[in-house]
Amino acid sequence: MRYLDQHCDASPPAGHAVADAESEFLDHALDTDIVVRGTKLCAWATFFWDGRGMRYQPLRSPLRKLRSYSPAMTDSEARELLAAIPGAEQKILGATDLRGLLEALFPADLWRPTASLRHGAHWLLWLDEQAPTAFAQPLLKVQATLWQDQLDGAEKHLYGASSADEARTLLDQWLGIEETAGAIADLPEFPLPIPDRLRQRVETMWTRRTIEKRGIYYRTIVSRRIPRELKEDVARMSADYFKSHHSELESSIVQEISDFLPMEEIGALRKIVPPEVPPLPPADAALVAAWFCNSYLPYREWAIDRDDEAVRTVCRERGTAFAKWFLEFYPTALAAGAETISFRRSGRVMHDHAGKVTLMIILDGIGIWDAKELTRHIKSEQKRLVLTKNDWCFAAVPTVTEICKPAMRQGVAPRNVNPSAYALSSDSVRLLENEDAAEILRGARVNDFYIWSLIQTDQTYHKPGDARTIRDNVRAILEGLAKRIASAVEAVPNQLKLNVIITTDHGRYLGRSERTIPLMPGMLSHQRAAWGGPSSASDLRTDFEILPSEKAARLHPERFGLLHPALVAISEDSFLNTDGSRGADWFPHGGVWPEEVIIPWLEFQRDAEPPHVDGRISGSGVEGRDGEIEIHLTNSSPLELNILSVLIEGSNLDYEFPLNQKLSPIDAKAITRRLSPWPSASNVVRLKAKCILRLPTGDQLTVALALDLTSESLQKRHSDLDDLL
Repeated sequence: MRYLDQHCDASPPAGHAVADAESEFLDHALDTDIVVRGTKLCAWATFFWDGRGMRYQPLRSPLRKLRSYSPAMTDSEARELLAAIPGAEQKILGATDLRGLLEALFPADLWRPTASLRHGAHWLLWLDEQAPTAFAQPLLKVQATLWQDQLDGAEKHLYGASSADEARTLLDQWLGIEETAGAIADLPEFPLPIPDRLRQRVETMWTRRTIEKRGIYYRTIVSRRIPRELKEDVARMSADYFKSHHSELESSIVQEISDFLPMEEIGALRKIVPPEVPPLPPADAALVAAWFCNSYLPYREWAIDRDDEAVRTVCRERGTAFAKWFLEFYPTALAAGAETISFRRSGRVMHDHAGKVTLMIILDGIGIWDAKELTRHIKSEQKRLVLTKNDWCFAAVPTVTEICKPAMRQGVAPRNVNPSAYALSSDSVRLLENEDAAEILRGARVNDFYIWSLIQTDQTYHKPGDARTIRDNVRAILEGLAKRIASAVEAVPNQLKLNVIITTDHGRYLGRSERTIPLMPGMLSHQRAAWGGPSSASDLRTDFEILPSEKAARLHPERFGLLHPALVAISEDSFLNTDGSRGADWFPHGGVWPEEVIIPWLEFQRDAEPPHVDGRISGSGVEGRDGEIEIHLTNSSPLELNILSVLIEGSNLDYEFPLNQKLSPIDAKAITRRLSPWPSASNVVRLKAKCILRLPTGDQLTVALALDLTSESLQKRHSDLDDLL
């Protein structure tokens, strides 16, 4: 067959002569195996063959097909592409659409999906890694524009990149490597694993800035909407900086970054700057958690293995003062049905689990500090889980497994536990310690309630060893448990809503306790608790009685929800063993010190939407006078948020309103504040407002607020009054 190749870009069929000049055409004009090239020569050949009734056909042009997809592509770019990519001509001619063409030229699982946040992130990573050459840009630009047209929100700006340099700029802004501005600042958290090459860019840039900012660059980063792993990176860089610059470290800095550091790093910083001595516990139960987490616990952890009588005295005074307060508080809270008590809360969630799968995990004998470490590992292992409630509650007393755990599983006070039942409801599913929970959860159905009780943590705390070895072993156990939990979460069918609750039956004493407290006749002991006796009756006329030694208290069984009389340690000592023997234990439990009774209550949702908060500030006033603004915030997410502050800035004005108020899930809130002095009308139009919130994870979220302020000048006010006279 005779062929025409007007654009000189088609490969000649095997065995065909090629005519690029008139003389070559004349030599082969009457042959059947010739390819004529060039516009003029093809026109001449067409005239020649038509006049003689000779058959011919045009060869398909890869150049023209490329340019049909991207008219902006030049001939030189198209020819470069043809020359650079093996088999490019066949791939081009075989394609039926642009996506198919790109898939053939640049194999990747990128081209078929529709545009989305996740796909946009994949697109940028691909551009950054592959760095496609300039000749591919016109084709990539067309496809990026098509994707961009599928979106309306901030995500569409991800497809403004079609080169490696453009992608790198957007990635650096999105991940906080560079300052974020415009629409990129409105993007949700980066949804994909961050490649090592990007982590290296982060490391290089943030290390330099951490040094330049004298260790506090993390404050710029932790409020951004970026992956937690990067916040942990910047916290680690800050910790490394302060290890070499001891004099610049302050206790408040350790507290600020502790949410993003492993416990061993926090311990290293606390050796440089000890935490402040905690005040005595507050009388108001609503303030206890803040006192415990921000003051008592940092000091208590720091003091664990310190051989310093002054430090031990502080711990003893605070621990015993809390124990006495708690024994006054607990019977009243129990009688009121307060959900601050663990088994009340577990009973509520067992009744309220319709429309979803609920997995309640009871990790035996962990503390708030362990829960923080576990959460860090879960965030790393299972990106689909969102921490929606980072809370606490009080354990049942005495704080021993035999009493606390059945009460939690059944959602009732210990005295009301049914010894022949495992859980509150017969349809609750028990997951055993040594079975494959993921395999069972693959068969989960809506409304299922699973209870997974894991005892490895408590067993590890009870093993012999020094404080450091025991805590290191517990951390290793927590890391392994996080992997098991991640697998279990992944196994639940995707179409089901999944809530995960992680809690414990009791906490534990943070330190070494000597067994010195004698037992009452007939009682059984376990470290810092004792219970039982010949009768369930009690001769107590009050809720409790502190024993003459001031080391323990006797509890009224009925008023503490118990079947039998009980003793609990209120000092740092433990009870003698049941056989009367003495000794000492690291990290015992059973008593009522803060770390024994204040236990974690974590709630997670799988695939929860990132928090979406809208807000505005409204008000009217007279320039220079005091006025009132109303801050309106709407939380459309399932997360309970903490409103830290609202800022109004611009025109050399700076108004800050510390709030520290809760914003409930799926709720709105209006807050009034005084604004003084009221800005002028010319300044109002230049002001911008934002709200800083804290998520349950400890991460901060900054939300832009709309401003609806009107300002009246004092001169106009006087003029208006004059008109009325």
